[in-house]
Amino acid sequence: MKGLSAKNHFMCDAKNNPLFEVNFSIRAKCSTNWIVSVEPSIYKRLFDDSGLYFEFSRFKFDNFFGVKQCKHCRRFGHTTKWCPRAKDVLCDHCGCDHPTASCKEVSCINCKESNQRTGSNFDFKHKPFDRLNCESFHKQKANLVRLTDYGAP
Repeated sequence: MKGLSAKNHFMCDAKNNPLFEVNFSIRAKCSTNWIVSVEPSIYKRLFDDSGLYFEFSRFKFDNFFGVKQCKHCRRFGHTTKWCPRAKDVLCDHCGCDHPTASCKEVSCINCKESNQRTGSNFDFKHKPFDRLNCESFHKQKANLVRLTDYGAP
């Protein structure tokens, strides 16, 4: 926080209190990505300045959409730690109530349930963690964006 504040003065208020919070990091192959929440008042300026300075480097950044998805049951809205079906044996491919070895077809439990619950017509012939093809994931992400305060346009 000190390093970002020192080189990016607009990220602090008049009393030098940071207008951001470092949430967590995600390790990548050759680097580490840091997830930072910022006040809506400085959000637009981040994209106008095209980078943040830290020590002697300028770093690129992008939006991060933290859609929660359980690695056990494959459903959205919670993590494995809080899974209501933690004791159930579920298929690794589709999230249904059968062993992985007996899975007949790959299908997304989220898109299937959305079709049943809301009458949507999502294609469910993909894995539940397929973020490119999963329409349920895109709907979750769109809701997250809609509920986020990005400040005045």
